Amino acid sequence: MNVKWPVKGSDWDKLVAEGKGWEILIPDWLPSSMNNLLRNSWSTYVGERRFIQRYLSDNHRDIPPAMGKRAVQIVIIKTSGQQDDEPNLDGRSKATLDAMTKLAILRDDNRKWLEWHHVQEVKGTIKGVAIRVWEVE
Repeated sequence: MNVKWPVKGSDWDKLVAEGKGWEILIPDWLPSSMNNLLRNSWSTYVGERRFIQRYLSDNHRDIPPAMGKRAVQIVIIKTSGQQDDEPNLDGRSKATLDAMTKLAILRDDNRKWLEWHHVQEVKGTIKGVAIRVWEVE
């Protein structure tokens, strides 16, 4: 996998050691494409948001509530299939960001509280979503 993490190596390790950086892997799941979300009803989005909320609350209680600005990088890992068009990738993150906000992992998903890094799509041996969240000074 060729992921272009904004913070990597020893800088990332330092954030994790200080309790200011967290990695989330949601295996065997991909967020709906923008075209799928547009074709289907609002319930598709709501179902995705609820799924992510449950997954995060069951598996990532170690992430403390956000007190300040945080950065997020979302990577969609596909084993096969067509790559999304670049402009459509960010739309696939909406349910994830909203779930993270509801769980207080993010204070809000606006510019004041979120440093946004565009969604990446990579080929890998497993499908899923990798997310890095870290404190922004």
